[in-house]
Amino acid sequence: MVYVAGPSKVLEEEKKESGGTSVKNEAVIENLASYIKDRWEVAQRHKSDIETQMLVNLRQRNGEYEPSKLAAIKAMKGSEAFIMLTDTKCRTAVDWIKDIMFPPGKRPWSIEPTPDPELPSNLETMVIGKFMSQAMEQATQAAGMLGIEPDIAEIQKNLSERYPDVKESLKKAFIEKSKEVALQTTRKLDDQLVEGKFYEAMAACLSDLVTLKAAVVKGPILRHDKVRRHTFDKLVGRFKSEVREKIIPTFERRSPFNIYPAPDSTGPDDGFLFDKLTLTRRQVYDLIGLPGVDEKAVRKIIKEHKTGSLRNWTDSALESEKKAAEGSTSTTNSVYESDKIDVLEFWDDIPGSLLKEWGMSSEDIPDEEASYSCCAWLIGDEVVKAMLNQDEFGIKPFSVASYEELEDSFWGKGIPELIADVQGICNAIVRALVNNVGISSGPQVEINTNRFPAHYPTNLYPWKVWESTDQGIATAPAIKIYNVPLNADRLIQSYGLFSKMADEHSGIPSYAHGDPQVGGAGNTASGLSMLMSSSSRGIKSVVRTIDNRIITTCITRLYYLDIDYGLIDDLIFDMKIVARGSSALLAREQQAVRLTEFMNATANPIDMQILGPDGRAELLRQSAEANDIDTSKLLPEENVNKQSQMPMQIPQGGSAPLPAAATLDAAGNMAQGEDTRLISHEQAPQMAARS
Repeated sequence: MVYVAGPSKVLEEEKKESGGTSVKNEAVIENLASYIKDRWEVAQRHKSDIETQMLVNLRQRNGEYEPSKLAAIKAMKGSEAFIMLTDTKCRTAVDWIKDIMFPPGKRPWSIEPTPDPELPSNLETMVIGKFMSQAMEQATQAAGMLGIEPDIAEIQKNLSERYPDVKESLKKAFIEKSKEVALQTTRKLDDQLVEGKFYEAMAACLSDLVTLKAAVVKGPILRHDKVRRHTFDKLVGRFKSEVREKIIPTFERRSPFNIYPAPDSTGPDDGFLFDKLTLTRRQVYDLIGLPGVDEKAVRKIIKEHKTGSLRNWTDSALESEKKAAEGSTSTTNSVYESDKIDVLEFWDDIPGSLLKEWGMSSEDIPDEEASYSCCAWLIGDEVVKAMLNQDEFGIKPFSVASYEELEDSFWGKGIPELIADVQGICNAIVRALVNNVGISSGPQVEINTNRFPAHYPTNLYPWKVWESTDQGIATAPAIKIYNVPLNADRLIQSYGLFSKMADEHSGIPSYAHGDPQVGGAGNTASGLSMLMSSSSRGIKSVVRTIDNRIITTCITRLYYLDIDYGLIDDLIFDMKIVARGSSALLAREQQAVRLTEFMNATANPIDMQILGPDGRAELLRQSAEANDIDTSKLLPEENVNKQSQMPMQIPQGGSAPLPAAATLDAAGNMAQGEDTRLISHEQAPQMAARS
């Protein structure tokens, strides 16, 4: 897979004629590389404390003590037990979020037209003009058929009076068309998201979200990738498989350890940002020929890579600790023996004056005082790619969210930080419990060495006979036995108290991951349901953050990328991306109950006449889907259509179908095809006159 430049303007090379060939001004590239390196040092220095905290979070979730803490515990020669409380909360949070955001067969987002979509001016003018001309032509023809001269003023007056109704009808038709286009666009984008592995990236970043200080999804990034296509071969009369290269907008989870924002950044689009990539030698070579890539610089890098001078040239001080915390089996030395090449992808708003110094033309940089969003790749001392950001608004292809957001900060907090104190207290209690159980499991024995012969065995076993002397018999007994009290009950109670605090601090209650000891209202099914509904408020807030910060932003970027590339063929209407993750939890918890209540309330003859069998079938279908029941076999379309032709009623309080309401005459008798009324049509006037 190879990175591909988008429809961006490449930083042009400064050229000078030399024997008919163009060469790059080396000073320009050196200045650009120096500018990027200065920013890199600032970003690294600022992120040092953030990286340290993320390593602490990782070790806490992995059940590992900090080196200084572990050394102190070993000095006491006590228990090194570590309760995996943090890992339990993190795993439960990830599973809970997945259940909400990725329900089977449903998307966590949709495209919807705005409530009052704006009519395209050209479309409105075209339709209204066509209506006016057709109406004028019809009025003229009608007047000609009557043999009279058409009154143009009267016709225009009538058309003016009808204009608001025509415009309202046009707006209604436009809204219906918008819904149709929205559905088509949703399907197209969903296909691109599946192909670009957006949902895999979303699932992969959830562990970062709950554990580290942020989760990062990058995309859409245009890449060359190989795809398999099936075509029908007419010569052999069967399908065959072909592998083709295709440019695909892709998404990927980026490790928070590889993202370096500006020191005062509050989000990916606030200030400069580095993404530390790791490429193989072949991936670097495949960059040759892509827009914005300097082939000379790439070939120079490949030669330097043979000597090993570009392996981990970024020299992250915490690289070895990060690998160990992430569970890597590699040793410290092997980190620096990797064959992969670090690449710094730099995003920044650069002043136009600097861009002109680096080779951009006056046509691309009309204002030297303005800033322009750019992207550059740095490997060692070589800038291998430099180009303007393809987004007209300068939006970077990064989406960032945290488990707990912090105002005016790029980084938030994960669950390990929220329960760090509680985790430490619980560990201390468990260590004390283990130590107490071990010490109290047997007696502590004091032996007067003066009362026993030299090298007398002091090991204990049942029915042992101790042979002592009478030396010092007046001062102390030969053996003293001490029984250490067992304080397990109090320690267990203390642990229960502080573990409950972890539920409150993290927003993940213990009964969410299977704790049967709920107590109180949780001892009943309805009470437990109420507790779960109440506790879901915290997770709803997290899901809402994912909706707003990741899903909406990623799909919006893809949507406008398709518009820019002309991949959406239909008319572009006034639409918005709607993430449904935060509302899905409430819907799944309450929709089935509400549908059941509505079905029971409408199970009567009067409501049935209004709903009809088709409406009742739709209610059944929605109720079944809310309970994750497949309706394809329960309510096939052909059976529904057949049943819709047979009118029926649902009696109050029952579900058995009854015949449709019979037609009655005025006397309330069954209509039998004859007039059974007491007063006929002929007698009615006479009866009225008498009265």
